[in-house]
Amino acid sequence: MKWGQLMNNKDYLKKLSLIFVGIVIVFSINTILNFNKGYNSNTINYPLDPFSAELLLITSAGQSTDAYIFHDIINKLQLNNHFMPEANTYDLREYSSVVIVVGHSEVGMMLNDVLYQAEVKRIRKILQTAEAEQLPVIAAYLGGDERLSNETQSLLKSVCDEADYIIMTSDTDKGPLIKRLTNDGQTPITCVPTIDQLSMTLASIFK
Repeated sequence: MKWGQLMNNKDYLKKLSLIFVGIVIVFSINTILNFNKGYNSNTINYPLDPFSAELLLITSAGQSTDAYIFHDIINKLQLNNHFMPEANTYDLREYSSVVIVVGHSEVGMMLNDVLYQAEVKRIRKILQTAEAEQLPVIAAYLGGDERLSNETQSLLKSVCDEADYIIMTSDTDKGPLIKRLTNDGQTPITCVPTIDQLSMTLASIFK
């Protein structure tokens, strides 16, 4: 059958259209799967060089108990640190790296008599000072999807925008969220399956 005849054959054109639509659908699904694959529960993208662990400052953004869990892991690794959940000193020259554990807790804020806006300003000042002192900032979030409140998301975005590295549990590992937090993949991130597996990652990024 000649090309002109084929073009006039309605059944042939219908089949051709269906094949084309099928190709588009398969391509779209493949693209989505590949996107999610890039941000799955095993997302690991270590920084090019380890961070100095000479003296870490560990503080909280939001006053959740996650900061205490993170500090306990750091202590078990025997890394030298100062743990100040409400760090309000902005002279960071004695520190080699700054770790900010993000997680908003109404109870924690109330117990520490901290207002949300005051917490935001404190963290912003620490980030500004760290940048001025050229200190690396490590953002950590352990709360998972269930505790990703609006306040936590706002704090997380603020910290991650200035962070040199991000670490979080993989139950928060949602493609669009990770893309935003990493500035379209520019900031290295590690998503660990469980909190118990944080130790290996932390041992790898600090020297």
